[in-house]
Amino acid sequence: MAMTLDDICRIREDEVYPNLFGAEGRGLFPLSADLFEQLGVTDIDPHWLLAGVMEFPPTPMRKSWLYVTSGHSNPLDVAPDDYSADDESGSGIEFTLETPARGDWAIARLQEVLALDIALTAGLDPERDPLSIEEILSLDEPINGESSSRIRHLIVAQGLGGLHEFTLPSGRVHLLNLVGITDSEMNFANLQGADILLQRLAEAGWREVTDPGRAAVT
Repeated sequence: MAMTLDDICRIREDEVYPNLFGAEGRGLFPLSADLFEQLGVTDIDPHWLLAGVMEFPPTPMRKSWLYVTSGHSNPLDVAPDDYSADDESGSGIEFTLETPARGDWAIARLQEVLALDIALTAGLDPERDPLSIEEILSLDEPINGESSSRIRHLIVAQGLGGLHEFTLPSGRVHLLNLVGITDSEMNFANLQGADILLQRLAEAGWREVTDPGRAAVT
C-alpha cells in the first residue's frame, strides 16, 4: 500500500521529532486562515491549515525550549507513488526557534514565519523569493510583545550539530534556525555581513537560543 500524506505527517510528528527533540509538549498549534489573510492571501489551500508549530521541553542534552514548524515539508505536489527519500520533501525545510523558557510568543512568531514562507513558496508574491539563509525579517515590534525586549528582528540561520536535517520517506528536510537580533545587530549584519554577526552571537552564547531579555552583542 502506498504511503499517504497522513503517514508522512505522522512519521514526522510522532517519530522523527520526538527522536530529535525529546518528549512532545502541547501538541500541534495549527495555522489559521487569519494569518494568511493578514498577508493578503485569500486563496488558501486547505492543506496549509494542517501545518503548524510544535513545542518540545528541555531535555538532559538541551537546556532550551524548542519550537519547530511541521507541515512545510509536506509533499503536496507529489503523488504518493512518486515519494522518494532522494528528493526534497515539500519545501525541503522546517523552521526552529529555541528559547530559555516556555513562551507562547515563540509559537506565534513561528506561525507567522511559517505562513509567510508557505505563501512565498507558493509564488503568491512574485516580487519575493522564499526565505533563505542569512535573510533578516523585521518584526516591527519586540519579539515577545514586551517593550523591555530589544529583540525586534529574526535572522534565518543554518541549524547546528545534529539538528540540521532529517529524512522522511518523501524526501530530505533541512532545519533552519530563527535567531532573534536587535536593531544594532541588524545594522551590523547589513554592514559587516550576516555570517560575522552569527559568529559574534555564537561567541556570546546566543547563536542557537533567543532570549528576549538579552543585551545586544554589537
